[in-house]
Amino acid sequence: MYPISKLVVVALACIGGVVAAPAHVGVIIGYRTVSDVQAAMYKKAGTPVFDKPWGDTQIGEGVYLTAKGAGWPGGTKDSFCAISANPARLSSTKKAWIPETYGGKTLWKKLANIDAYIKSLDKTWDPASVLRLSRILGKETELQLLIPPKLLNQNGGGLGLTVTCTKDEKKMKNMPTIDWLNDSRWRTNVKGRMD
Repeated sequence: MYPISKLVVVALACIGGVVAAPAHVGVIIGYRTVSDVQAAMYKKAGTPVFDKPWGDTQIGEGVYLTAKGAGWPGGTKDSFCAISANPARLSSTKKAWIPETYGGKTLWKKLANIDAYIKSLDKTWDPASVLRLSRILGKETELQLLIPPKLLNQNGGGLGLTVTCTKDEKKMKNMPTIDWLNDSRWRTNVKGRMD
């Protein structure tokens, strides 16, 4: 008979094996509410795609995600999507928090100012290759993530992005909230401040 302490160690080792799954297994990085037309584009590509801005460009052009499933309300002609990425690649990707203002300049909706701000965080960073995080304008208690077009699979972005969409808003609302503030993958290679 094994003492309970050894059984706990074995159980933790088994759980650790699941946590240390191969790097190609994706982790959900955020959620997106899209039109059924855009969901069909995602399904065909197997990944989020960007062909034009579908809405506001608060912190740049690209694919905007919320931390909560169905974080944006949808209608009868909308779908609710979960976006996943390769966890190792996510950890190594540069990330920047974009505040509303910095150094007396407005950043939100001022793309040149946002790019200059990102370069001020690290002069070696290419703003087009940096994941961007911020509060949502008008919903300041909520956060958003922007994946710039250069980081999408269609442009060789390397994050290994995948997408799953559903018409079931309730199902998506029951998905886990992504913790961009505390999850270790989001605390690696990140600079800037929320506000």
